[in-house]
Amino acid sequence: MLERDVVRSKAEDGIARLELHRPDCLNAMNRQLLRQLLAALEWAAANDAVRAVLITGHGRVFSAGADIRYLNRAPAAEVRELARLAVAVTGRIEALGKPVLAALNGDALGAAWRSPRPARCGWRPRTPVSAIRK
Repeated sequence: MLERDVVRSKAEDGIARLELHRPDCLNAMNRQLLRQLLAALEWAAANDAVRAVLITGHGRVFSAGADIRYLNRAPAAEVRELARLAVAVTGRIEALGKPVLAALNGDALGAAWRSPRPARCGWRPRTPVSAIRK
């Protein structure tokens, strides 16, 4: 089965824009999203033309947090991998060596606040309707 892109990446004018793109579930985080986000961060780190990274969500929210439907049916090994990936994403953001911004285009709920860690990003511009709920 082919995986679809759930993190869309593009670089323009020195800024890598990483967009969480799971509109069917409000950009909820699952293993696929975290894997692709980690790969996109690695790409941005290795790309000398990228001077800063902007992480945002597609649609009306940044992210609904962890994908609870996925977690409820995932085997224990996948849940452990999800936790490991969340830690890896956070570590990569912190060690990137380039400014990382989180554009909160709507709510950032639960795990979305903790990972991909907008709290760790240097600047968090929000829209007037943004809410951060832990």
